[in-house]
Amino acid sequence: MDFDKMLFLQIVNEAMYPNNEIKKDYGKVNWDALFRVARNNCMEAFVYNVVQKLSVEYSIPNKLVEFWKIAAMTCQMHEFEKYSILRYFLKESEKRDNKLVVFKGCIIADLYPNYSYRFSSDTDIFVDESDKEKAISLFETFGFKKEEEYSKSMVSTYIYSDFNYVIELHFSLFEDYMGSKINKLNNLKLTKEDSLISIQACGMEVTTLGYEEHLIYQMFHIIKHFSLQGVGVRYLVDITYYVNRYIEKIDVESFWRKMDYLDYTTFCRMFFKICIDYFGMDQTIMTNRKVVEKEGLSEFLLDIINVGTIYEEKDAAWQILGIMTPYFTGEDKIPKTNFGIKIKVLFPSSKSLPSNYAYAKKYKLLLPIAWFHKIINFTVKRHSHKGDWYEAGEKLAVAQHRLNLMKSLGLMDGGK
Repeated sequence: MDFDKMLFLQIVNEAMYPNNEIKKDYGKVNWDALFRVARNNCMEAFVYNVVQKLSVEYSIPNKLVEFWKIAAMTCQMHEFEKYSILRYFLKESEKRDNKLVVFKGCIIADLYPNYSYRFSSDTDIFVDESDKEKAISLFETFGFKKEEEYSKSMVSTYIYSDFNYVIELHFSLFEDYMGSKINKLNNLKLTKEDSLISIQACGMEVTTLGYEEHLIYQMFHIIKHFSLQGVGVRYLVDITYYVNRYIEKIDVESFWRKMDYLDYTTFCRMFFKICIDYFGMDQTIMTNRKVVEKEGLSEFLLDIINVGTIYEEKDAAWQILGIMTPYFTGEDKIPKTNFGIKIKVLFPSSKSLPSNYAYAKKYKLLLPIAWFHKIINFTVKRHSHKGDWYEAGEKLAVAQHRLNLMKSLGLMDGGK
């Protein structure tokens, strides 16, 4: 693995435990390359203090340190503003007897040395569908505007434009996804009333998912992003902090039974192996589970550091979402050979088509028309996006890479 990328993992470790003495030699680091890795992983603010400390001993260009400082402060100011608004909003919602369940976001950020070090693009709030209209009324009362373009049936996106603050209001934890995997997740009833807890997070009292339920949800969320486009190092840090803080409140055996049920076991064992080896996760989470030594672990780690991309010059991972979704939800199976994967990507089945080809999903005889339609759409979009659009061969390579990773991590075929 690239030397600078391995050192980035070490710097993240230093940032996670700021009271520990820095022992690693950073004399040969390409600091510009390391900054790009930090930025791609949305971790400039998190690792800045370590970089600033190292700049005294090592020859980090002053211009880069100053630029890094500005990037970190910008991120921190966004987080401070966001949580200031959220605190006020939650207090007012409580006065109006609106039960809002906050998850991810501030629950995870509170585990960091300083909650402003963890960047997030929005705040996620769950509300039971029976309270939907009441919650919507509350949002509108406080000046949040619904963004129809980014909203779905089970997730409404609201923005507070004065501060560019986004809240996603969920009526289902699993958004609009459908399929056998989602059915299993719904069966776990992660939002049932008697499992919800109240905790202090980022200077406010919030209602959130139970300790075990939240860990299960986080693994779903990570696997979703990993399957559809890739995840970054921040997710390793999130889970390490969460397990280390709440391990005594998590029923470990129950957690693993549910991972078995969801076919997430192999992925979790390998993900936790990385967390243990690089970031000091409490190994109690692996009680009665062997810590894996499996071929493909370094490829998995490199994919995480690269945030899923194999073409670093292109920010285009979102282009394969339509291809990957049926495999993530359990609606389709990954072919056994690379040739089979290519055929599936080029000529998807009706259930593997995105929703904008609904006519072929409903009438399978129209499938060849949909394939031709896809080619036309691809050609038009490639022209309009130019440098930020995958060529046909690149798109195929990216999809094949993700599908092979999913297979190796047990996310298909019963988790084997």
